Amino acid sequence: MDRFKRTSAKSKNIKDINADEDIRARVLGTVIEKKEDSIILDDGTKSVEVFVDNQNLVSINVKDLLRIYGRILPSPEGFEIQAEFIQNMNNLNLEVYSKIKEKFNVTL
Repeated sequence: MDRFKRTSAKSKNIKDINADEDIRARVLGTVIEKKEDSIILDDGTKSVEVFVDNQNLVSINVKDLLRIYGRILPSPEGFEIQAEFIQNMNNLNLEVYSKIKEKFNVTL
């Protein structure tokens, strides 16, 4: 019996996502724009359009800090992300988060 294994969503900066190689990614960023069926997320390195289902979209606001787990969708302009899981990170202390990432050289 063959079992299917889902590709993990590796933590990436948006600028480091390669649509030809990456299948899934997780990114942390701030919502800078909300559209009818998507948001624009900016992580400080680049912005990306993230498609979100309507059930989740209603609870998202501009300036929210979100961690998005999603599938990378190649597009003529580069890529987009189809959100599979959205985590609200508004209570995250970004200063501490950044220090931990830097000190231990890890992607969280």
